[in-house]
Amino acid sequence: MIYFFIMLRFISSTIKVLVLLVVLALLALALLYAKYGEDVKSEVRMNLETELSKVFDGEVAIESLGYRFPLSVALNTIKITPHDPLDEVAFIDKLTLTIEPFTLIRNKRLTAIVDLSGFRKGDMVSHAQVKTMSRPAPTLDDISQLGVLDSVSILDGELRLGKLNVRKILGDLGVRDGKVTTGKIDFVYKEKHYFLLFRAVDEDAKKYDLSFRADNLNLSCRISKEPGKAVIETLKGKFYIMRLDLRGELINPTSAKSSMSLSGSVHSSLEDVRALPEGMGKFGREHELSGMIRSTLHLKAPEPDAAVLTASGTFFAENLKFDHLKMESAEAKWTIKNGRFTAPDVLSVLYGGRLRGNLKVDIADAYIPYRADISLKAMDFGAFLYDATKKKVNVYGTMDSEISLSGLAARPESVDGSGALHISDAGLGPMPIITPLLGNLYVSIEQYFPERYKVNINDLSMSFNVRDRRLSTHDLKLLGRAFLVTAEGYMDFDGKIDFFLKNELREPVPDENSSWQISLRNAISGMGKNLGRARVRGTFSDPQWSFEFGSR
Repeated sequence: MIYFFIMLRFISSTIKVLVLLVVLALLALALLYAKYGEDVKSEVRMNLETELSKVFDGEVAIESLGYRFPLSVALNTIKITPHDPLDEVAFIDKLTLTIEPFTLIRNKRLTAIVDLSGFRKGDMVSHAQVKTMSRPAPTLDDISQLGVLDSVSILDGELRLGKLNVRKILGDLGVRDGKVTTGKIDFVYKEKHYFLLFRAVDEDAKKYDLSFRADNLNLSCRISKEPGKAVIETLKGKFYIMRLDLRGELINPTSAKSSMSLSGSVHSSLEDVRALPEGMGKFGREHELSGMIRSTLHLKAPEPDAAVLTASGTFFAENLKFDHLKMESAEAKWTIKNGRFTAPDVLSVLYGGRLRGNLKVDIADAYIPYRADISLKAMDFGAFLYDATKKKVNVYGTMDSEISLSGLAARPESVDGSGALHISDAGLGPMPIITPLLGNLYVSIEQYFPERYKVNINDLSMSFNVRDRRLSTHDLKLLGRAFLVTAEGYMDFDGKIDFFLKNELREPVPDENSSWQISLRNAISGMGKNLGRARVRGTFSDPQWSFEFGSR
């Protein structure tokens, strides 16, 4: 968006320069057919100042005027003081016009090369080399009419405005009755090429249709010029992975103190993340992302600099997918200020559970630092585990969790954080990793247990840390009616695991002794007390177990 407003300023300045070029042509003709004494030059200079003052609605002063054979005229140190005290004084260090005599005499067509050096107005500075051409005229006198100016080609140009620097400006402008009616311009900004096409849609050239393209955007809009501002009637297109439908206005578009405001809607498909450059694009190509995100947008910027813009809105997401994991919906109000994106209250439905959290992202940083705090209540753990493992396991339960994470979005491996989770009202056994530990102990004697004591994990809890591409814990607890498993260890981002586990048989409560055979109870309890530790390494898909037995 910011590049589009830069070009508006450039076009606005160009229109006034075009008028100056035509007057300079008159000057060249006058010098061609007159004596070249200082008195003639002085008279022409004063006449030129008078005419230009009418064009620019202000006082114009030209320090000196020069002529070079055969048809080259130079104006040195031009000062334009506007009548409006709120407008800024403009300066031109040097403006040289060179006319092609052959087309002038033979075709009665004014073709000229203009070198504009040091056009300054406030914080805006520009340099340009421009070629102008008029339509063929019946006589040389007719060429002096502004309406015969037909086209302008920008052979080279540069525009600086505050922190912005647009280079290698090339283009062709169509002119009618002194107004720019069509244009094609390309330029370089931060080593990237941009292309702008526009055309006037009314006779007064106060309304334009524009299209703006680059490798990261494709925008089209209609803009109306009004006193002191440009009204953006429509703005649609794509910027990176965001599809825009906006409208708004740009206040004081030819001033470095301009401000802009935009409102409308934005939507994105997460599948498009893979097309982004560098870190985020790599992340999108390495993972399966899908789902739509829609957002309202209200944007304001006091000057043309993305680092200081202010924006706010509400986003809605649905059917989100990250690899095998899914999120039914999400919504949040958000703001952007001083290069920071903040969503203080994110609400989401995740596997039937209620997720609530907040998110902060530094979007002005190329690596996109972030921090997220998340609370999850009553999620369907069985459905989550099935999607995470893509294995049919007879598992169910309700999961609650608290998580705090930070890192760089462009570098997923940088994630750092901590959290806790609790799964209750569960049937978690036989779980794939725990089965060998429990099964080796119980498989031969499980038949002697009453039904309510069968091997089953009813409750799981743990706290954990995420750091250096690892999720680690020191207090994992797996609780059944007849046993308790405690564990500590880690799982890394590549699926490798290393856990130490300890298993204990739990003695039944006194009033349930009647359901146990006394001798069997004592044997099982004694075995549980003498069971040592187990260790599981390898990966989730191929766990490797080792066991230690003995009293502790």
